[in-house]
Parts: sequence; structure tokens; C-alpha cells
Amino acid sequence: MPYQTQIQRIKTKLIAAQHADPDLEVFGADAHQYQLNAPIPMQKIIDFEQQHGIQLPIEYKLFLTEIGHAGESFSNSAAGPFYGIYPFGEQYQLFSNDFDQALLTNPTLLTPDTPHEIWQAQIQELYAENLSDYEYEQQEAKIFGGLFVIGSQGCGYSHALILNGIYTGKVVNISIDHDKPKFSDEAHFLDWYERWLDEVIDGNLQNTHAWFGYQMGGTESDLMQRYKNTQDHQLKYQILEGLNFKKSLTQDTLQQLLAYCPDENNENQIMILSLVSKHDAQRAVPYLEELLKTQLNTAVKLIHWYIEEDLPHWISRIYEYLPHVQDEETFRFACYILQKDEQQQFQQLKPFVQHPDFEIRKSTFYTFSFLNDKKPYETEFLHGLDSNEPSLLIQVLQAMQGLKTRAILKKLQALVVKFPYQDIEPDENGLRYYSADTDDLVYISSNISNVLKEYNLNHDSIQHINPETFEFNP
Repeated sequence: MPYQTQIQRIKTKLIAAQHADPDLEVFGADAHQYQLNAPIPMQKIIDFEQQHGIQLPIEYKLFLTEIGHAGESFSNSAAGPFYGIYPFGEQYQLFSNDFDQALLTNPTLLTPDTPHEIWQAQIQELYAENLSDYEYEQQEAKIFGGLFVIGSQGCGYSHALILNGIYTGKVVNISIDHDKPKFSDEAHFLDWYERWLDEVIDGNLQNTHAWFGYQMGGTESDLMQRYKNTQDHQLKYQILEGLNFKKSLTQDTLQQLLAYCPDENNENQIMILSLVSKHDAQRAVPYLEELLKTQLNTAVKLIHWYIEEDLPHWISRIYEYLPHVQDEETFRFACYILQKDEQQQFQQLKPFVQHPDFEIRKSTFYTFSFLNDKKPYETEFLHGLDSNEPSLLIQVLQAMQGLKTRAILKKLQALVVKFPYQDIEPDENGLRYYSADTDDLVYISSNISNVLKEYNLNHDSIQHINPETFEFNP
């Protein structure tokens, strides 16, 4: 058979993977321990196919009949990516409803290159007004037709096989929450499974939930060879994404990527600079300096994520560009960097407490929470306490811990009247339940209470004191 050589490789690699991961650090390995139970007879699969009127991909059937079936992992799954490979004929439906059979036999509409907007339009059909439960499930079975679930990734995500159409046999990552499916790069199940073993054995992968099957696979050398051999910018980006999930990259790879960088489109250039910043921060310095001038949002993200040395230099550069920041995301990442400023030159942030963007004001007060001495920022906190935005007011109250002044005390005295203390009675189990219309009031009043404790006051006692004569240790 044409697959016999690959089947023997997989059997050998299962043993090699166990030796490569003796401490079972790869996600899911502590449960499956790279073990599978004995294979099952082909007749069992044939009977299932005849019962359901489907044809399962030959590569999957050979895995079950010649390599192994079931094991000790989640739901008795066999060793495999994430939580492993389900026992055959169990939990193969994405949804459990009147259309279980249709989910197997309907034509497959999923494709690797379906535009996001088209996918969203299909999903929106599920939420059409006056759609009955029956019609909803029927439409769901249409969108996700031709799928056979083979394993769980946790949190409602699964890997499944395509049963019909031009992508028959490919593995696709799907979600019960209707996220856009993500096709794996491999041609069929055995290639997909062998790639998983190869990456475990190689050891150069990040141990995250979402690494396998969501990015292009292969060794660093394999991916770089593919990169050199294509002019397709989209394919190059997918290759760079694959490299991004490696624990480390060689200096030679980084040097080659930088050499290609000037001829790349902007998206690929950013990905290359991200890889260089991640694996050799010093080499990335001149490129980040240029990026600050042209793409501030990207620059502050890369600095925040990857740059740990010479922080005073980067902090001074962020302060220099801060007056030009107008969007919330750039400002938030800039603040992440400034929060590491040992000199705490946060006076340059003061104007932002009156910025028209609510989220920028919120990030400003969060940064003020890092201050060792908040007294010079009393005016800004007083302004924040006047906010009518509940979440901003909560952020101000949390950030001002340790700041005690008479002006602040006066403001708190007015706030306890505006936001009286709310205490929800516990049920028979001692649990408290909040409704949507009480959440803001409860959270605000509880944060006011936390601030008042610093004055040895509460919602009741503060209403009976004179802030001008009240004795406290400032």
C-alpha cells in the first residue's frame, strides 16, 4: 500500500516523541503520554460508513486500523494534538440536534480562502428575525456540512475531517461558537498527525493551546526554504506566522529575513521586525527607531512585547512622541512602557485626563496608579472623580489608593450621597447575585468604601464629619 512507509514512520515517531518529551510538557501529553490502544478492525468502520451513508478518508481509516485507536486522554482519546483523537464513532458531531446526519452528508461549503465578510454573512443568517429552532439547526447543518469531528481542543474548539468536495480528507479547526474555520496546511490526516509528531520531536515550538494546525508547519529550515521559493506575499506571511511560533530562530534566519525585508509589503515587513525583535532585540534597535517615526502603533507594541534592555532610552522616546498619539490602542501600549519609568515623569500625562477619548483617559489614570507620590496629581484625580462614566470613575478610585487630601475628602463626601452603599442580601448558600441595573452602583460604592477605609471612615460616618477640621495623617 502507498501509505505503509508513512505508517511505519508514524509508529517510530510516536516512540521518538515520547523520548523527546520525557517530562510530558507538550500540551495534552500529561494525559495521553503518547499512548494509543490497539487498532480496530476495518469492518467496524465499514459498518459505520454504510449506516451513515458516508465515506471516511482512507488516511484516517488506516490510522485507526493500523496504528491505534483510543487511549487514556480526554474522553478516552488516543495520543494526538490538543486533547487527542476521539475513539472512533464517538462525539463525531459538531452539534447535537435533529440534523446530526445532515452534518455528515451535506455538501461541504467550507473553504480555506472564504473571505471573513462572507463567512460573517453566512453566520448572520442564523440570527435572522423569527427563525425557528428547527430552521436555525437546519441552517447550521448547511453551513457546517460534511464535517466529521475527530478530537477536542477545549473551550468549544475541535478538529474535524472534511468528508466531501475538493478538500476531502483535510483537517479543519472549528468552533461551536461559529468562529471562521481554519484549515490545516497538510493534505490529509496522516500528514497532519505526522507533522504533530515532527514538531514535538523537533522541540522548537511554543507550548500554547493554539499552536498546532493554525499556523504553517515545518522546521525552521523547511519554512525558510519555502519562503525563498515563493513570490506570493500572502504565502510568505503564512510562513512568517509559522516561524513566529518557534521558540528560537537562528541568527542566520534573522539575517536573511532582514535582507528580504525592503522588498516585502508592509504587513510582511512588520512580521519580520516582530520576529527580529523577539529573538534578537539588539539587532532590531535601528529598525524600531525608524518605525517610531512612521508606524508608532506597531513600534510601541514591539517595544512593549520584546525590548527589556536600555528601557530609559525607549521611555524617553515614547515621551517624545506622546503628544502625537490620538488613538486609544497606541496610547495604551505607550503607557505600558511608561509604567516602567523609574523616574515616574508622569506629569507629561496630565493633559490626557481631559482627552476626548474615554479609553485614553482611563489608561492615564491606570498609569497614575503606579505613582509612588500621588500628591502632585491631586487636581487630575479631582477631575477624574467628576466623571459620569462608571468604569472610568471606578478606575480613578482604584488608582488613587494612598492619596489623602482634604479636597479629595470633600469629593468623597459628595460621592457617597450620589452613590449610596449597596449591599445585596446573600441567598441560603451565602451567595450574592447582582442584576445588570445594580452592577455599576455596587462596584462604585464598594470602591468608594475601599478609599474611605484609608481615612478610617465609611459611607455613614463620612456624612457626619467636617472635611476642613477632620484629623487624618496625610
